Amino acid sequence: MVGGVWSEDMSLQLEATTLFRKLLSIVGALRDSSQSGAVGASRACCFTD
Repeated sequence: MVGGVWSEDMSLQLEATTLFRKLLSIVGALRDSSQSGAVGASRACCFTD
């Protein structure tokens, strides 16, 4: 991906940048749900008898 961002090929740059943005949005969503306690609550539901 990093190579794609610095590539001379504009279509490759676009594809790599899009992938980076998708990854960053996923990381942000995971961080937000973790901080809200949603991850812990859902894990607790999975392991209750």
